[in-house]
Amino acid sequence: MHPTERGKVTTAAGLVIAARVMVTKRGNRIGICYSG
Repeated sequence: MHPTERGKVTTAAGLVIAARVMVTKRGNRIGICYSG
């Protein structure tokens, strides 16, 4: 597979969203709110 620009953007966005979800869950557990 040859990654296209769209593929790279989609992958990057997916990683960012996954990271935010993890941080949000961890933050809510600790009681800290993370903003964008």
